Amino acid sequence: MLGDRTLQRQGDESRNYCAEDDIECQHALLRVLSAYGYLPGSLAAGARLHEDAAGATSIQPGLELRLSTLGAATPSGEMKVATVELGGGLAPAALRLRGSAVDGRALFFCHDSQQGGVHAPVFGIMTRACSPGAVVALELGVVEAEWDPLESRAAVEWLRTGLGFELFGNGHAHSRLLRSLILAPLFDLRSLRYGDAAPAGGPGGRFGVGAGARLGWLLRTPRWEAGLDARYRMDVLQLDARTPDHQLALELRLLHNFFLSDAIVAQVGLRLSYHHAQQPLDAFGMQASTTTRDSGFLGLVLGWKHEPPAI
Repeated sequence: MLGDRTLQRQGDESRNYCAEDDIECQHALLRVLSAYGYLPGSLAAGARLHEDAAGATSIQPGLELRLSTLGAATPSGEMKVATVELGGGLAPAALRLRGSAVDGRALFFCHDSQQGGVHAPVFGIMTRACSPGAVVALELGVVEAEWDPLESRAAVEWLRTGLGFELFGNGHAHSRLLRSLILAPLFDLRSLRYGDAAPAGGPGGRFGVGAGARLGWLLRTPRWEAGLDARYRMDVLQLDARTPDHQLALELRLLHNFFLSDAIVAQVGLRLSYHHAQQPLDAFGMQASTTTRDSGFLGLVLGWKHEPPAI
């Protein structure tokens, strides 16, 4: 079964779940990519790049695994619940473990098309007929943490929130699965403890409030897609640090989507990420270096998402 269709396959053609001109099958691809699914994730392997103390570029092999308990990227917003990430390279200090309780992006407010009124994101779409063309959305992250075990360094973003604005004005609409451009001013609350990486005579960590913005872009065919996530952050209130910090994080994805099985969509392609931190010890991100201001990752990525069975 493929959605509500029954396919009969013979010989080599049994491996082709979507013909190039099969419109229904492309709609099925979008349905799986945008539906709620259990254990969506990705595995990336490539090269980690950063500068050493002398300014020379160092390149090391790197791996990155992402796995969420529940995830969805619907026309009404994107959300991942209980996400775990593990990454590292050849150097033992490169090992990093990350996790987040809730990561919600572009969760659109719902305007009831039948009875009027504006309703909260997520809860509104469960009980209302939301009008397409939404622009304003909520950004919400709760308890995103990272730990470098061999240095005992820990960083926690306790809360990230703000309002996002869909520049294409297509929230709650099917077209948002194919194209999106959202800009979201953000505020966050972070704490860091440097552990064994703390400089002699320097502070042991940092606690404060940050402000910045996130830019998200998506273009999908639906067989092919390109996506960009960019976030800038600066300190606006620091309680136990001596120097201000500015950070920039970018991730670019180029992916090919196809059915791996009747119910599993695979995404294969490239992932390029870059991170800049004025204070490297305050860097926050899977591939962010704690020794140099600039770091990056370039590699092949395999992602997967499973369409849950109908209940």
